[in-house]
Amino acid sequence: MEDFHSTQAETAHGSCIFILTMTLVMPLAGWLLDRISPRLIMVSGAVVTGIGYSLAAQSQTLDAFIIGMAVCGAGVGVSTYIPAFTLVAHWVAPIRQGLFFGIMLAITSLGGIFFPLVLTSVISDHGWRVAMRIGIALIFLVCIPLLWWVVRLPGNKTAVERSEKKASSSGYAIKAALQLPIYWVWALSFFMITLSSLGILMGLVPYLKFVGYTSQSASMVYASIAAATVIGSLLFGFLSTRYGPERTFLGGLVVNTAGLLFLFYAGTAHWGLGAALAFSLTWGTTFNLANQLAPTLLLKIVGDRNFGSLLGIGNLISGIGAALGPIVFSHFVDTTGNYVISLVISIGLLLASIPFLGIFVAKQKTAA
Repeated sequence: MEDFHSTQAETAHGSCIFILTMTLVMPLAGWLLDRISPRLIMVSGAVVTGIGYSLAAQSQTLDAFIIGMAVCGAGVGVSTYIPAFTLVAHWVAPIRQGLFFGIMLAITSLGGIFFPLVLTSVISDHGWRVAMRIGIALIFLVCIPLLWWVVRLPGNKTAVERSEKKASSSGYAIKAALQLPIYWVWALSFFMITLSSLGILMGLVPYLKFVGYTSQSASMVYASIAAATVIGSLLFGFLSTRYGPERTFLGGLVVNTAGLLFLFYAGTAHWGLGAALAFSLTWGTTFNLANQLAPTLLLKIVGDRNFGSLLGIGNLISGIGAALGPIVFSHFVDTTGNYVISLVISIGLLLASIPFLGIFVAKQKTAA
C-alpha cells in the first residue's frame, strides 16, 4: 500500500488473484499427474512459482505485482496440494493415509506459524522486496533440489511402465466418475465445509473485536488456532487408522460444528476468553479435516486410475467455496449489523454436511 500508493481493497487483489489462479490450475495438475511424472510436474510448478516471485519482487506498479502473484499462484497450485496428496495416496496403504496426510498438514501448519514471524521481521528491517527475494532463493536452492530428490515414486518410471501401471490400475474413467452421484455428494460436502470454514477464519478477528476483545487478545485467539490445527492433524490422522476415515471425518465434523457454538459466548462476561479458547481448541483441531480425509474418501469412491484429475476437480469446487466464504460471511455482517446470521449460516452448512458424510459411513458398513 505504501509503495504503490494503493488502497487496502486494491492491494488485496494480489492475494485474491493468487488464490484464484492456484485454484483454477488444480484440475490441470491432477490431469497431468495421471499422465506424466509427478517429479517433472512439481519441479516445473516450483520453477513457475519462483518466476512469479521474481516478477512480483521487481514490479514497479501494482498491476505488475498482481500479475506476478497470478503466476506464483499457478505455480503453487501445480506443485503443492494435489501432487503431494496424490503421491501419498500411491505410497501409503489406505488405512494409514489419514495419518500421513495429517503429518503433512501438521508440518504445513508449523510453517504457517514460523514463516510469518520471520518474514514480518525481514519486511520490517529490509522491506517486502528483500523478503520476496529470500523466497526466490529458498525455492531454487532448497525446494527444487529437495523435490528432485524426494519425488521418486511412482514418477521415475519409463513411459512403458507408466502405461502398464495405468492399464492395471483400478477405478473409473473421468466421465464415468463424474456421473456417480456419490462423487457429487463428496464434492458438495467438501464445498460446504470449506465455505463455512473460510468464512469463520477470515471473520474471526473482526468478530472478536466486535464483541469487545482488544486487537492483541483477538490475535492471540486466532494464533491459537494454528497450534490446535497441528495437534488436530496428527490426532485425527491417528484416529483414522483406528476407526476408518469415514467415522473419523464424521465425528470430527460434529466436534467442529459444536465448537462454533462457543463463539456465541465469547463476548459474555461469564464465559469470555475461556469460550474463545474452547472454540480454538475444538474448531481449530478439526479445521483441516476436509483437506486431510476427503482425498482418502475419494480414493475409495473412484479408485486410483484418475485419482489426481478427480481430486483436482473437487478442489476447484471447494476452492470456489473458499473464495465465497469470506464474501458471504461479510455480506450478512454488513447487511444486519451483527454476526448472528453469519454464524448461524456457518453452523447450518456444517450441519447439512453431516448427513452426506453419514452416507459414506453407511456405505462402508454395507461393504463390510
